[in-house]
Amino acid sequence: MYKKLMFAVALVAGLAACRDVNRNKAPDADAPAATNVAAEQPPAPAAAPAPAAVPVVSSLKEPLAGGVRTLPFKYHVAVEHDVTVKKTGKTSREVGLEFLEGNVLQIDGQVAAEFEKVGYRRDAGQAQGNAIRSLYKKAGSPDVLVWVRPGAPRGERFKLQQPGAMGTVYLAWSVDKQ
Repeated sequence: MYKKLMFAVALVAGLAACRDVNRNKAPDADAPAATNVAAEQPPAPAAAPAPAAVPVVSSLKEPLAGGVRTLPFKYHVAVEHDVTVKKTGKTSREVGLEFLEGNVLQIDGQVAAEFEKVGYRRDAGQAQGNAIRSLYKKAGSPDVLVWVRPGAPRGERFKLQQPGAMGTVYLAWSVDKQ
């Protein structure tokens, strides 16, 4: 009962605080009469400008697995770093590219061709929604996980840096000695 009474009092006090404080005020003799309701409203805030694209980075700091140094499509390097997995202590290389032309099927085919040139074979490739997830293998080399997705990746650690990007290519492989 006491809680309900306190809630009602707080609600009434909150409503009283929201009332129009100028409602009973006499108009200022020097102020012009308001004839347009829209003129009484404050101006709408300006729309936030779209985020600017960062400069396009079109070269990798280090080659991809197997020595792949370049890819035949236009891309922006969004992420390129080593990550240590806490549970295992192993280090993986992660590269996130934003492709600036083509579509998922075209880009996936071009990535596959580049890995085949250095001796990798696609062990598994499967469509997952609009994305293609592939695993490339080569004897004596680390397996390479490749995701090719349209647009920005959901739930990943990076967002699109180039507003005109068509999609992303995420590559990951172990850099620990085999």
